[in-house]
Amino acid sequence: MTSERITLPYLIERHGPDRFLMGTDFPHGLGGASLTDLRSNPTLSEDAKEKLLGLNAAKLFGLPTESKLARSAEPAAALAQAQPG
Repeated sequence: MTSERITLPYLIERHGPDRFLMGTDFPHGLGGASLTDLRSNPTLSEDAKEKLLGLNAAKLFGLPTESKLARSAEPAAALAQAQPG
């Protein structure tokens, strides 16, 4: 996924927010973009941001899709709390 302010909204408008995931090229950087940049992008709806930041990945991997997972600063911790048992 590209996090450029111009390209990302265009791609989401063209293909829909359900087709994208947030990812990294670890151990390489994001090319200057950050999660903060994505969260503060004024051209993306809150729904699209939630999907990009976790809901799409949760659906893909069959995990709980509560929106609190996408908003959490620590998605892994939120996911662990959401797991039964």
